[in-house]
Amino acid sequence: DQEVLKAQKVILTIPPALLAENHMCFQPTLPADKHAALRALRMAPGMKIHLLFTRKFWDPRFHAYFSLGNISMWWCPQASIEHPTAHVLTGLVGGLQASVFGGLTEEGILARALQELCRLFKSTEPYNCFVKGKCISWMDDPWSKGGYTYVPPSAYGVRQALARPVDNALFFAGDAT
Repeated sequence: DQEVLKAQKVILTIPPALLAENHMCFQPTLPADKHAALRALRMAPGMKIHLLFTRKFWDPRFHAYFSLGNISMWWCPQASIEHPTAHVLTGLVGGLQASVFGGLTEEGILARALQELCRLFKSTEPYNCFVKGKCISWMDDPWSKGGYTYVPPSAYGVRQALARPVDNALFFAGDAT
């Protein structure tokens, strides 16, 4: 909206893909090493899957499960104020597998997630107590344009270059740094 914001110090956590598109103007302009770092970093596809169940079928001591399957990580988010007894698992899908999942319908993704949980827990309980699910694709999110940043082989050191403050006034933060 052509809005001008002024500040003595700024912590910037905007994803590099958005900054590289020059939707923002900086006064003074960003140093050349920042522009180079923003152009060099890449965004990888990522997706988050939330599943609600009628009961817990996993170990109550569980914090996170890591898998070599299609969904690389599962965790149990803390119960929220609105749903203090919610039985929710969240799955993380990244990289090539997120691209594959991105071509499926939400129902197809949820079916694959339940299959993965049945395999992981060697049980049909995930199917038996499933209530509903929701998929969040960072690839389709215009405010992130991907799930996480990565450094291509030819761009060693760009995270460090981006992380360096500018004149002790502009600080870059987030997964890119």
